[in-house]
Amino acid sequence: MSLQLKGPEDFRTLQDMTWKRGIESLLRAEMNEHLGYPTGDKPLEGNLREWIFPKDNKTSVGDQVISILAIGMGNLNPS
Repeated sequence: MSLQLKGPEDFRTLQDMTWKRGIESLLRAEMNEHLGYPTGDKPLEGNLREWIFPKDNKTSVGDQVISILAIGMGNLNPS
């Protein structure tokens, strides 16, 4: 894939996308380690990946919205 940056705004957009992808990748890896299994594999001990929600972050590269994955216990039955 070839990407042509035509100006500072294009570079800023690329920088923002790269930062967001990096943070989300680190969070997924941390969740994999915490739960003991990677995304798509069978859950261990009832821990499930349940919700993905947006999280606003103020950073040195500007405001960013990243996707956060929350966990839940598979045996909980909300009323």
